[in-house]
Amino acid sequence: MKKMIHVFAAVIVLSVSGYAFAGAGHSHGASEPVSKEQVTERAAAVKQQLVNSEQIASSWAEASRGTAEQRSTSAG
Repeated sequence: MKKMIHVFAAVIVLSVSGYAFAGAGHSHGASEPVSKEQVTERAAAVKQQLVNSEQIASSWAEASRGTAEQRSTSAG
């Protein structure tokens, strides 16, 4: 019986301990919208960073920019 109480207490402690590590001061809510220019500039910077770190082939450096558009999906 004593062992059962220890196991039960350990389960309770471990199940609520994750909340202690949840950080405050940030939000997962909607952020302010960005312009199409900001999106294409950021995409180009990320593409260049991936080429420089050799995570993608260097041929991607010459890839042309596409158009930025907002789409709605069933997932939001």
